[in-house]
Order: sequence, then structure tokens, then C-alpha cells
Amino acid sequence: MSGTELPAGPSSSPLEQTRRFTYDIVEFMEDCHKSYGDCFTIRLSGMPPMVLVSDPALARRIISNHELFEASAANKETMVGEALGRSFLMVLGGKEHGKLRPVLQKIQKDSAADPAVRELIRDLTIRRIESFPLNEPFKLRYEMQTLSLEIMTHIALGPDPIVPRQLLINAVHHMVDTTQFGGKATMLPNAPAFLAAREEVYKIYDEEIARRRRDGRCGRNDMLSILIDPASANEGELGYLSTAWLRDQMLAMTVAGYDTTATTLSWTMFHLLRQPELSTRLLEECHRVAETADHGSGDKANESELIASIVEAERLHPVTPLINRMTTEMTEIEVEGQGKWMLPKGVMVCPALHLLHRHSDWGEQTDKFIPQRILDLKKAGGNNKRRQMNQMPFYAWGAGARSCPGQHFAGPEITIIIATLLSHANLQLMRREEKTQRRAFALVPEKGAEVVFTGRRAVG
Repeated sequence: MSGTELPAGPSSSPLEQTRRFTYDIVEFMEDCHKSYGDCFTIRLSGMPPMVLVSDPALARRIISNHELFEASAANKETMVGEALGRSFLMVLGGKEHGKLRPVLQKIQKDSAADPAVRELIRDLTIRRIESFPLNEPFKLRYEMQTLSLEIMTHIALGPDPIVPRQLLINAVHHMVDTTQFGGKATMLPNAPAFLAAREEVYKIYDEEIARRRRDGRCGRNDMLSILIDPASANEGELGYLSTAWLRDQMLAMTVAGYDTTATTLSWTMFHLLRQPELSTRLLEECHRVAETADHGSGDKANESELIASIVEAERLHPVTPLINRMTTEMTEIEVEGQGKWMLPKGVMVCPALHLLHRHSDWGEQTDKFIPQRILDLKKAGGNNKRRQMNQMPFYAWGAGARSCPGQHFAGPEITIIIATLLSHANLQLMRREEKTQRRAFALVPEKGAEVVFTGRRAVG
């Protein structure tokens, strides 16, 4: 090895690789992995070279070393920064990221710990069930999008936004839909249709921001009121926040939060309905969770087959395909048995979650939905139930200082919604197979996890 070099990768044109990365990213990554191993290079139009990694040891090094592998610079190269704004947490670095992250994290943790919020999640889920069409096929993913977006707007804006909540929900749905063409993602966040749709969402946020500036916090605990109150936002460290900055946070909270949650809900329900014996076995636990709106914690959570099922769905179907990092200087990487490479500065180095989550470290049949594997891993951790899981290549929520701050809310939210769906609704799956498709920022069920609702389930 001399000078700088990149791992091998496909020789097709950047345009063709971009097409495959956009429209069939899972199959593209799997084909590259079969041909080139746990470390390979792809080249996309208008992007730096991207080295995709599915070796667990190298992935851990990349994710944990923020000095050599920087996150904000990498995310700015993707469509995320362009779509959700330059003040989005994922594209911030240094002190900006360090100040904002604990504020957002605290808002999410406080919301998850509030019994009234957990009851709201359950009650909104029951209301959504009551709106399901009877004995007619429908896409569960769309219903989960609407439900999770309604929940996120409560967290972001509180119970009484000045603009009707449904208007915001419709505007966000429309904005995300503009990233699709012919049912597939386009990855064009600067397209006129997307920009026009995003402007409509911005107008709604602008009205809310102006209202909060005028009225003050008034005892509110929603995200916007906390951020706009300089005394409460990380003890004033964030200072005065511009309208543009605030609406970036609102957009990120609602769009990133609702679409990722809806995707996990859809895949989890797909697999649970695909295994009726498992979903039936979970009913007692689901009834308890739905009745109390208590998602469980500590030993109870570690022994929960319901939570194990959700984690297994997250393993099998990570919402996002990659964790983006960029080299800050010339850096050597190595995959045992494959080789060493000296990467130049400015190369994207991305742990590939779909491949890592199906690595042989997870045992046998890694392409199958087997919740027992999660329970076995927690059991193997002995007194520290999380230890064994923490050693696995599992990055559904990212990792470390750059992990998703919303996980503290989304985890309990997903558990309560799944428990309420299973305990209150009789649902039948329309098809036993679902391919993965990119939709905006998420890897979703291609057919939307289509189901039939045959009536309310007797509770108690």
C-alpha cells in the first residue's frame, strides 16, 4: 500500500450507480457486498467517493472516532441538509451541536416520562383504529404516518396550535410525497415541487413562531415554546433564535421524527401479523401496556418479548441505509482478511446498516425475523442485560454522541402504539412478502404493509 487508495467497487458510471443507489439501494449494497466484501467504494454523481463498510470492528471505529470521521461535514453532502435545513442537528458540528443536542434530548425524555403524553399516544392510536375502513384493504404505513405525525405535532407545538393540526399534517405529507416520482424516491430536495411544498410548511411554522414570541411560554412544555424561551433552552446557552433556525428544528422534529417512527411501526406490524402465533402470545403483555400506557423499563423491558420483537424489526429493517461520516485527514482503515487502504481527506466513509444488521455476528438466519435472538442476547449479558446487545453491530438509532436524540421518545411511543394496535384491532396481512423501497429518507415496505381491519378486538 502506497500513497492514497480506495477499496474496490463497481466500475459502472456514477450516473448508473446513482440510479441504483436511489431506486434499489438494498439490492445494490448486497450485490456490491457479494462482489467486493465488507468494504467497497461507490461513486455517485456530484458526491465525493463513498466507502461503504459492513465490517463490525471497522464500523465501531468509524462511529466512535469523531476526530478522524466527522459527521456534520458528511451529512451536509447528502440530501438531508438540503431538505431539512442547515440548522438541522445532523448537519451541525462542534459547539453548535453540543449546545442543541442536550436541549432536544431533554425535551424528548421529559415527554416520554410524562404519563399524560403516554396516554395521549394510546388514545390517538385508538382513535386512528376507529377510523380504519372495515373489511377493506388499506396501507398500514400511511395510517402509521398520519398517527405518528399527529403525535409529533403535539410534542412540537402543543395541544392547541394556531393553525389547524390537520392542515400541517396534510402539508407535511404533501412535501414528503414530492420526493417521489413514479412511486420511487428521487433524492432531489432542490426540485421546484419540493421547495414549494416546504414553503407551505414553513408558513405554518412561521405563524406558530410569531404567536409564541407574542404570547410567551405561558406554562407550555412543547418543543417550540421551550426553544423560544431563552431561560429554558439549556439555561439560556442557545440565546436568541431566528425564525429560520426555529422552523428548521420544527421541520426536522416533525418530518424526521414521524417518517422514521412510521417505518418502524409498519415493519414491526408486518412481521408480527406474519406470525399469528407470536402476536397471539403477545396479547397479554400488549393488553397491560395499552391499559396502563406504560412501556416498561429496567428488567421488565429486558424480558419483554414485545420490545424484543420491535428491536428485531429494527435490526432487520434499519430505517436509514447508512451512517454518514467523512475523513478529516489522510486515514488508514483495515478489514481483516480483505486489506488495508489509506483514504485521502474528504472521502465519505459510511457504515452500511442493512449489511451490518445482517452480519454473521448476529448468529444464524440473519435475514429472518426471530425476536428470541434479542432475548437470548440480553440473557447472555448476565447482570448487565444491555452489555451483550451493546457489543453487537446494532445502529438503528445511530451511536454515541451522534445518535438520534429522539430515540428516548420514539422507543416508548412505538411500544405503546404496537401494544394498542395488537390489543384493540383485528388485522389481517394482505401479503406475506414485502420488498424494501426508499421513500424520502426511509427504507419502507414497498406495498405499504397492506392489511384488512376486520373489527375491534374485545379488550379485557
